[in-house]
Amino acid sequence: MFEVYPYKIKIGRGKYCSYECYWKNKIGKKLSEKTRKKISEITKGSKPNRQEKNSHKWKGGKYKDKFGYIRIYARNHPLCPTNGYMVQSHLVAEKYLKRHLTRGEVMHHIDENKSNDKPKNLYLFHSQGKHLQFHRWKNKPVLTSNLINL
Repeated sequence: MFEVYPYKIKIGRGKYCSYECYWKNKIGKKLSEKTRKKISEITKGSKPNRQEKNSHKWKGGKYKDKFGYIRIYARNHPLCPTNGYMVQSHLVAEKYLKRHLTRGEVMHHIDENKSNDKPKNLYLFHSQGKHLQFHRWKNKPVLTSNLINL
């Protein structure tokens, strides 16, 4: 539920949370042919998403997020988040391990550079707890990659 401010009601705006909700509410009412096409595009999902390859905004399926990680478009991956982009370090680790990472496993960048996804720079922790424990140690051991040795 969302709040509609009184001044928006007076000018006829703010009754819907998005265009999709607006068009879904219009289904079943007298509509022009143009409006029906818009509704069918939205409800059937035929309109291309900006992240998909057939969109004019497609930029190659690779970008750097606000945390410094490189993300790659991998919609068919079993652990893919809803936006379709996986962290590149996870894909590199899976290539060397020849299996998918489990949900609990955490990738650590040895040199703390999140965009350096070379296998020699990656260390796999089997749980988030072990990863946090490593960061809390005062005398941290020197890590070497455990991907290549496995």
